[in-house]
Amino acid sequence: AFEQRRFGEAVAAWEMMLKLLPAGDARRAVIERSIRLAQEK
Repeated sequence: AFEQRRFGEAVAAWEMMLKLLPAGDARRAVIERSIRLAQEK
């Protein structure tokens, strides 16, 4: 969705992933950064 500039859909998907990942998971930082970038678009 992000690559196709559907930022709202991308953010929704990433937020769902964050809910599934444990608090200490290293992937959380990458997803959180992606959410911030999409929200700036």
